[in-house]
Amino acid sequence: NNDDNDDNEEEDDEDILSGLKNFFSPSWKESYYKKINKERERNISKSLEDLRAKADRTEHFFNNVFEHKKKMELEKKFVEEEKERFRPLSNKEKQRIKDILSMYNDETVVSGFNVDLKVYDIETLTGINWLNDEVVNFYIKLLQERNDKTLVKKNGKL
Repeated sequence: NNDDNDDNEEEDDEDILSGLKNFFSPSWKESYYKKINKERERNISKSLEDLRAKADRTEHFFNNVFEHKKKMELEKKFVEEEKERFRPLSNKEKQRIKDILSMYNDETVVSGFNVDLKVYDIETLTGINWLNDEVVNFYIKLLQERNDKTLVKKNGKL
């Protein structure tokens, strides 16, 4: 029985040795490294795809930020220019507005350009209201008159 066990152990040792020889054979190493390299290449390709996608999203984000910044700068410039064009109302002018708004609604505040603006027309300029047609007509005619005067100053005639 001991001889049988010894024979089995020798066979097992030979199987192990044969397996180790195959394990360390050049063909096994080559196939193992090919497999590992393919897996690495897949991982690298996937990582590159992920990085490209992130770079695209980042570029898109920064383009949006840049565009928004340009718009904000233009808006800021516009606001600054408007501040220079329109001075704040004086206390006397503010009081005049209060006086006008305290008048009766159907009283005429100003007449011109064949338009009579009444208190209720002027009230449409306060708060959140629809503009009255009369206010719009009066303002357009006022702008037209100012433009005509500017043209006369520049060209000497209309």
